[in-house]
Amino acid sequence: METRELQSGFAIEVVNYKSKRELKSLRKLLLRFGVIFIRDMELDFEELESLARVFGDLQDISGKPSSTSLPTDNKYIRTMEYDGAPVDFPAGWFWHSEMSYSEIRPSGGLLYMTKVPESGGDTLFADQRKAYSQLSTGMQKYIENLTCVHEVGWWFKNKPKKGTVQNVVEIHPETGERYLNVCDVFTTRINGLPFDEAKYLLTFLQNHASNDLWTHRHKWTKNSLAIWDDRLVQHKAVHNFNGERVGHRIQIV
Repeated sequence: METRELQSGFAIEVVNYKSKRELKSLRKLLLRFGVIFIRDMELDFEELESLARVFGDLQDISGKPSSTSLPTDNKYIRTMEYDGAPVDFPAGWFWHSEMSYSEIRPSGGLLYMTKVPESGGDTLFADQRKAYSQLSTGMQKYIENLTCVHEVGWWFKNKPKKGTVQNVVEIHPETGERYLNVCDVFTTRINGLPFDEAKYLLTFLQNHASNDLWTHRHKWTKNSLAIWDDRLVQHKAVHNFNGERVGHRIQIV
């Protein structure tokens, strides 16, 4: 299996994935690089599910509607479909980690793209380990014991009754790495600070999380797969395309 590192320590492409015997290596790559890309794979739902299980247990997402996704016959797979027409409020257009507001948030995600527009429709991925490490020592110390609220607004079709309180800086349970844990669309406030201070700090951290210096832009091709660690990585779809964009998503518990 050959690989191509896309940024230093972040985002890697598997160039010639050939065998199921290489699956265990993919998990090690994911923990090291945060997001993996593989092109030119032809997968049915059974094969996609089998590949996803290498990274952990799967989340039943059959009953979680959104503006741009539909359930399938497989309870672990939803079809993400968008034709360029306006929708209510697709969270995917904003920087986020999947369901970060949930009591049991996903640890990772897979998206297998089967139809892509002729141009546009890329996805951005941002390394939250790098985001944390590039804060000044003083800022790291300032935020290390702060908590924040992750929740969703009125626009969410399956809105939970309440959000969750989480650490602004989290520690990855497998690698021990610290990473920044705020995002644009689901982090609504920082606790324990005066209102204005909390507001400005949150805005700064949200902008810092997606700095171009630690962001990778992925151009999709037909039958390509992305696998990411949803704790170490935030992502955002770029809404700059016309025509259909169709993919199939799985979430790892």
